[in-house]
Amino acid sequence: MNHMKTNHIHKLEYILAAKDGFLTVILLGPLSEENLPVLDRCLDEIEKLDTKCCVLQFRDVIELNRSVIPRLILVQERIREKVGTLRICSLKPAFQEWLEQEKAVRSEELVPNLLDAWLEFTSR
Repeated sequence: MNHMKTNHIHKLEYILAAKDGFLTVILLGPLSEENLPVLDRCLDEIEKLDTKCCVLQFRDVIELNRSVIPRLILVQERIREKVGTLRICSLKPAFQEWLEQEKAVRSEELVPNLLDAWLEFTSR
């Protein structure tokens, strides 16, 4: 499988929300090759923040292209180096299965939703 799509929006957007050392990165739209510069800008902004834990929320990712997987792995590595603790939430089941098959996510970092990530981080 080279490409999974669930809608027809063409531009990736992201929202960063930080509070008390907790960073939420909400990804919206397609994770496709033409949107790699947007993913790079997002990572640049993440690296400038002082946070203790980060969650990447994929609920509104509508497309996932194979060409993005290496960059997605790099984003996760850089977040782990900078922040330490990473969680990934709200992946569509088909996307999660595909990313797990590609070894592009760590199962111990996957949580069902943002609330579960928040509860995990705040229980430390």
